[in-house]
Amino acid sequence: MPKSPTLKLPDDLEQCQQMIRQIHEQMESLQEQLQVLLRARYGRKSETILVGQLRLFGEQPTEPEADDSQPAGEAEQVRKTHGRKKPPKDLPRVRREYNVDESERPCPYCSTVREIIGEEVSEQYDYTPASIRVIEHVRLKRSCKSCGEQVIVADKPKEVIEKGLAAPS
Repeated sequence: MPKSPTLKLPDDLEQCQQMIRQIHEQMESLQEQLQVLLRARYGRKSETILVGQLRLFGEQPTEPEADDSQPAGEAEQVRKTHGRKKPPKDLPRVRREYNVDESERPCPYCSTVREIIGEEVSEQYDYTPASIRVIEHVRLKRSCKSCGEQVIVADKPKEVIEKGLAAPS
């Protein structure tokens, strides 16, 4: 890299170190300004924390993480899905099956015992100290094979929070 004729560098090591410190401080200031501008332009409106505020808690500002796996428009579409997110598949699961009473199994029309034709599965988060698992509540559905009518589903146990994902624990 050729030397600039107007730039005069000092020969003293202490002066060089002082210049490097000043340049480093200017770079930090410019990086903070850049982060604020990027957050204001591309970040969520609810993300109002400034990079300088992180230093109050002893944290170092980090570079924004760019997700190159999806274009910007697609990432926004993924967030707009309806309903609750399903619990992750890697969590341990406990399956609890609920069946209808013996007295309700015969078909009221032809008295044939209704066979299992499917199941309805709902999931809850269950917390035991230092671990989380998913409890699958499986309600077996029965139908009469003779007449193809009278589908019946086992009742679900009462929940602590109606339609909630949290188990009693």
